[in-house]
Amino acid sequence: VNGLSEANSVLLYNGNQIGSILRGSETSFVINFTALATKEAIEAIVQCIRFEARGDSPDTSVRRIEISLTKGSFKGASFVNLRVQSVNDSPQATTSFMDDVNEDDRSPKGTTVAQIIQRGVIDPDATDAVGIVITSAGSSNGLWQYEAGLGWIDLANLSTSSGLALGPTARIRFIPAPNYFGPAPDLKYYALDPLYQGSFSGPGGAVLVDVQSVLSPDSISVAPGEIKQTVLPVNDPPFSMPPFPATTGLQDTPLVYVVPNGLFQDIDDRTLSLSAYTSPGVPLPAWLQFNPQTRTFSGTPRNLDVGQRQVFLRATDAAGAFSEAPFTIDVVNINDAPTSIDLIGQSVPENSVGARLGRLSAVDPDPNDTITWTTNDPRFVIQGDVLFLAPKTSFDFEAASTVNVLIRATDNGFPSLFLERNVSIQVADVNEFSPTLSPISMSIAENNASGANVGRVVATD
Repeated sequence: VNGLSEANSVLLYNGNQIGSILRGSETSFVINFTALATKEAIEAIVQCIRFEARGDSPDTSVRRIEISLTKGSFKGASFVNLRVQSVNDSPQATTSFMDDVNEDDRSPKGTTVAQIIQRGVIDPDATDAVGIVITSAGSSNGLWQYEAGLGWIDLANLSTSSGLALGPTARIRFIPAPNYFGPAPDLKYYALDPLYQGSFSGPGGAVLVDVQSVLSPDSISVAPGEIKQTVLPVNDPPFSMPPFPATTGLQDTPLVYVVPNGLFQDIDDRTLSLSAYTSPGVPLPAWLQFNPQTRTFSGTPRNLDVGQRQVFLRATDAAGAFSEAPFTIDVVNINDAPTSIDLIGQSVPENSVGARLGRLSAVDPDPNDTITWTTNDPRFVIQGDVLFLAPKTSFDFEAASTVNVLIRATDNGFPSLFLERNVSIQVADVNEFSPTLSPISMSIAENNASGANVGRVVATD
């Protein structure tokens, strides 16, 4: 109204102070007029009184507004009935967070649209949104999918002019690329409130919506929101990379082998701890040691270690996950000569021509070697490993009670080696001849008493 103004609760009309305002609450106030308040000024003030509905969910019941004027004992009042009409406001699509998914989860259960709405949609009218329209799905580090009654389908080729309408029971999920963890690519969406008159994707197929052409503009959010998901890291066990290590060593020669870098890999870039063993719970052979800090095998193999054997390397990460790789060691034999010769048998009786004297045996450090037996003594022959007297040969106890023979034991190693030793044979005495009586002639007088001495008998043996 021209000429009417207010400053610090003081009312002015055409420059004159006509009163002051005392505000009791947001719904009531009192004006105290001065003597300068004319009828024209009071009517101007009444024309300025208005009711303003505040908030997006007003009370739509009938309100009764009273305007009263008091002067002295006089009081006049006027009543106005007022109803606030609710006007639909567009929902607001904000950032909504889906349930977390684990790294390498190839079949996550997904999150329902209802949950996405609950977590990210604000409706000023205090009504629940009924669906969303997805207009953009990132494709880096994985794949977005939806399920609305026809199984899981990839989210692709979407835009604001061709967005996918999904109802509250539909589900959305993100399948991360192998070994990826971190934020999923953004998924952009618009929110739909109950005034949306279109349909949703379902068993009948996909429903695509142009967000600019929704029949009730206030039923869709003005700006898009984002759907976010976090892919949580999951420890990946280390793994081994062929070719697997192998080495060759010589018997009685120190062996040193350093395991090459890169044999084990870990996607999570964790520090790996190395260990080695023959098999789970069985340590390395006594001659072989492993230094995990330098990745070095070392030791000196002996005769019993000759041949090919396989041990295992284990790489363990900080979380306890591990991987194994075989390590093959081929110990090449170096031939050793036999170390002892023995004759297994009993003494041989004298005069036994061509007698069997016993079985020869030898100790050879190389357990797989075979022995060939020889002797240059013509009194003896060897058949296999059995020692015999040569044909027409015998021993005479009276000439010698112990007979020695030089035996050679030769192995079949490379190069062939031998050992020579004297073997002693005990000769047993045999009673060879009958005794010889010397000629004798004796006489005794008759009638001698019993037991009388007749003479001496002499025999020679």
